[in-house]
Amino acid sequence: MNTESLIFDVRYLGAKKHYVDPHASATATLAQVKPKVLAFFGLKETPEKVYVFSQDGTPITDLSITLGQLAHGKHELKLDLVEQLVQG
Repeated sequence: MNTESLIFDVRYLGAKKHYVDPHASATATLAQVKPKVLAFFGLKETPEKVYVFSQDGTPITDLSITLGQLAHGKHELKLDLVEQLVQG
């Protein structure tokens, strides 16, 4: 088993297709992969609207966490991308 990479699968409710990277680096942080995921879904963050990764319904606010940490030893990681409105 290759512990350096994993299958990274992100679901966004507004899209039919998932973002899937079959060889995502386990050491990549959410901050590093977020721009690729947003671009795939054609999304842009604004001061009023941001997108947050969520795992099992729990928002992940720490973007420095790695994909490997979130996968808990498994070689597949499934996350949701959730739109959040920023209160002004």
